[in-house]
Amino acid sequence: MASSHSEEAGAVDDDLLWAQVDALLPTAMGRTHQVVELQSEVAKLRAALQQAEEEKSLIEANKAAEYDILLQDHLKNEMTIQELQGKLSDNRGPVGRWVGR
Repeated sequence: MASSHSEEAGAVDDDLLWAQVDALLPTAMGRTHQVVELQSEVAKLRAALQQAEEEKSLIEANKAAEYDILLQDHLKNEMTIQELQGKLSDNRGPVGRWVGR
């Protein structure tokens, strides 16, 4: 008889547990839906971040290329200035030195 009493107690406990599960199930389902929505938002944000990083890399590459072009132009201009100054010095002669000062 003791074993049948413990079986009844076990059955009552099972019923109580199922009642608790049934009561918590809507909350759990709602939270599962929220988790799925949040995962979707996280995926969208990660994609946007990846795109922004790619755009930033392109901008930096373009700036570096523009800098290289400007530097090359500057160096060419410096060389041209030095060449012109050298030619000017060569062409001055005795009178040119006085006029150039």
